[in-house]
Amino acid sequence: MIELTVALPSDERELRSALREKTEALAPHPGAEWLRLIERRSAARGEGSDQFASVAKQELLAGQIAAAVLPASAFLRQSGLFGAFDVPFLAISNRLSARLESAVAPLLGARLAEDGPVLVSLMETRPVALHGAAGDASGELAPLRRVQAVDAASTRFAELIGAEPVRGAAALPDAAGQPPAVFRRMRPAEAAPADGRSAIALAWRPRAMLVVRKDAFDRLDSGLRERLERLANEVSDRLRETWGSATSHVATGTGPRAALLREASMTMAKEWAVGAGADGVAVLGDLERAPRAK
Repeated sequence: MIELTVALPSDERELRSALREKTEALAPHPGAEWLRLIERRSAARGEGSDQFASVAKQELLAGQIAAAVLPASAFLRQSGLFGAFDVPFLAISNRLSARLESAVAPLLGARLAEDGPVLVSLMETRPVALHGAAGDASGELAPLRRVQAVDAASTRFAELIGAEPVRGAAALPDAAGQPPAVFRRMRPAEAAPADGRSAIALAWRPRAMLVVRKDAFDRLDSGLRERLERLANEVSDRLRETWGSATSHVATGTGPRAALLREASMTMAKEWAVGAGADGVAVLGDLERAPRAK
């Protein structure tokens, strides 16, 4: 039997549900326990969530747990490559998101292998969208003057677009009653608000990884290994379909505001590529050469 620690934010319901359903569906016979899910939950996003995932990663590397599903970003200290999916507005269309995953997955697998774990699969998690005031009837975002800073990425993004990054009490509505724009995880079928006063723009599509320590992976018999790989593939396919459909309704836009977002995105992408080394530069170059159509 495999014990799989699921160390994800508490609102990651779609991935958790898919793991439970596929675990049951792939049992050799009804009621058979071939994989035990050990679920842990953290805050939705921010420093508390990052710390939570980091603990699970350290336990995995130390051999205290054999297998885990955790955000790819938990391994950022190992390599900047693990931040490939968290660059705002870089690869948000279905085509570019898939292209990025195809380019990065073998690199992440090779990097993980240096520390011992085997990468079984990458899985889409809840996308992140930028929520703010609508600029006009088209539903595009209004000028972004303040952005709620929940982590380093949102703080850097605010700086690049000339907005004020705000935290804590400063993130309350201003004197005109306008709250700051905020990066927030999406829900399935979420679309631009119908009130005409608010707008959202799809920002990035994070990934989780299903990883197993190599010594534990090597001990799996062929039947268990095949079942685990099938579970990972089927869960990944379901989430790709779920989020590919959901995000198709949330556009970044085509006006000057969208151009500003893309300009900030490319600056952050180049900064990410430098931090990720030669592989990061090559991945970014591949994305820049790709057709931009969905």
